[in-house]
Amino acid sequence: MKKLPVIGITRCKTYSDFKQAVQDAGGIPKELSPGMDIDQIMGKINGLLLSGGLDIHPKYYSSDYNKLKSKDEKNKYIIDENINCDPNSNRDEFEKQIAEKAYAKGIPILGICRGFQLLNVVLGGSLISDIGNGHQHLNDGSSSKHGIVGLDPDSRVGRAYGVLTEVNSRHHQGITEVEKARCLKTVAYAPDGIVKLVGIIEAVESTQHPWAVGVQWHPERRQDPYIFEISKGLFLAFIEASAG
Repeated sequence: MKKLPVIGITRCKTYSDFKQAVQDAGGIPKELSPGMDIDQIMGKINGLLLSGGLDIHPKYYSSDYNKLKSKDEKNKYIIDENINCDPNSNRDEFEKQIAEKAYAKGIPILGICRGFQLLNVVLGGSLISDIGNGHQHLNDGSSSKHGIVGLDPDSRVGRAYGVLTEVNSRHHQGITEVEKARCLKTVAYAPDGIVKLVGIIEAVESTQHPWAVGVQWHPERRQDPYIFEISKGLFLAFIEASAG
């Protein structure tokens, strides 16, 4: 009997959704949070799920970081209002380090929303701080919905879904081919992706790693059944790679 793979999941507000998705696919979830020993974690997990959450601090990806900050009366840095991040959080640093080590060791990685963006940043890419084109993250607990184009049928994402026509959208940052890390291959775009240099990318996978995939949508989100039900194949593929 094959041993069930242990999947490290980065801690976030909706951790329980990611945990349940991993369990449903046959994995054993392990919560990861800042302060844990990363080297010890590497010896205990078979796969890494980079979850959603607040924006990544611009100091990790923007050469124009100094233009995005100002100081208040307490001399604390205030990030531009379009960047919804916690400048005092150490989540970014923890997840950056664990993603780098997992990638270097060839551990399967699935990045979702923020995790998709983090994977790109870790591999040398950048982000658009506010795409402002209708894909806005909604703060009322709901999701917007849009179509998807250019899904590569021969990609890991394409094989997991087969047919994918629409996804949920809960983000205001993103990447195009300009910001994308060179070692990542684009396997799906938002509808504006017909103009590929400026189109918002919805899914990527590494060309240099056994199994590293990122999706901008939220496949774990049960509140959006139109994407949740058809996303089980993606989690199954991730768990299968981790078990191997």
